[in-house]
Amino acid sequence: MTYSLIALYGKCYTDASKNNFPKLEPKNLFKDDNQLKEVHNFLMDLRHQFIAHRGDTESEIGVSFMVIPKKEGVEQSQVSFSQVKLNAFSPEELAKIMTLINYTIEYLEQVIQKNGQKVYEVFFDMFTPEQIALMLMNNAKEHIDR
Repeated sequence: MTYSLIALYGKCYTDASKNNFPKLEPKNLFKDDNQLKEVHNFLMDLRHQFIAHRGDTESEIGVSFMVIPKKEGVEQSQVSFSQVKLNAFSPEELAKIMTLINYTIEYLEQVIQKNGQKVYEVFFDMFTPEQIALMLMNNAKEHIDR
């Protein structure tokens, strides 16, 4: 779930120009809140350096060590490698992330409402009620009044 959270959050802010999907801009969301911007940057850094690309991050630590046997007659040493990866956020980090996600959802709800209102107004300015009635689909029987 930790990896999914990072990947899906980051996906909202990465380039989607190939598919013409909308992309959130941090400069619009976090212009007045540096704490939320820090949490955002933390998640995006994890996305870029840990999930999407192999970069320098504290969330993935590799350790190499040599095993030297103590038994007499056993002369073969081994070099071993172990890797420790982030598998969960601390409770403090989770609280900050939840605040960030709730803020982002509220921001998006306002943007969607504002843009929906614009579409509604333009639609009813462009077409007469008679034209709108001709556009009804699925045997809709309700009459549209402004």
